[in-house]
Amino acid sequence: ITGYPYSIILQTVSACDLKCKHCFINDYNIHIHDGAIKIMGFDEFLLFAERLKPMIKKSSYFQFSTFEAILNKHLFKMMDEILKINRKIQFPFLSNTMQLSAEKILQLEKYPVSVVNISLDGYKKKTVEDFKTEVSFEKIIETIIALKNSVLKDKVTVTFVAHKNN
Repeated sequence: ITGYPYSIILQTVSACDLKCKHCFINDYNIHIHDGAIKIMGFDEFLLFAERLKPMIKKSSYFQFSTFEAILNKHLFKMMDEILKINRKIQFPFLSNTMQLSAEKILQLEKYPVSVVNISLDGYKKKTVEDFKTEVSFEKIIETIIALKNSVLKDKVTVTFVAHKNN
């Protein structure tokens, strides 16, 4: 209706710190022939941001990855750049929590984060750790508790991929 996107997703990270059996990212360069596992550098991001500037100015949301955005060491600088273009934009944030430390939560609190979506996929240790390779159930719960005690507490959501064991 407006001629502009409501939400923008830029894959600044097309990689993950896990190797889950159910995730297609493990098939990159095998079945997804145009897929590339990479983490975008800051200079490359600035080029994208400049080209997307007219859309960013009118958008409500800017998401930095559908994978694990926190893996990009420039994430917070990237957020700063987007906010220079649109002070009202919000940042949806997805995470498996393995890299989400107390320090990074404190940094996220400084930004207009619309949601912190945690990938959990079960409510029992065995279910989660059998489904998500290399994950720590305790770390996920610890991070959810840390988020509950942060200013982001009302922004936390949990995602479950439905499967026969959960």
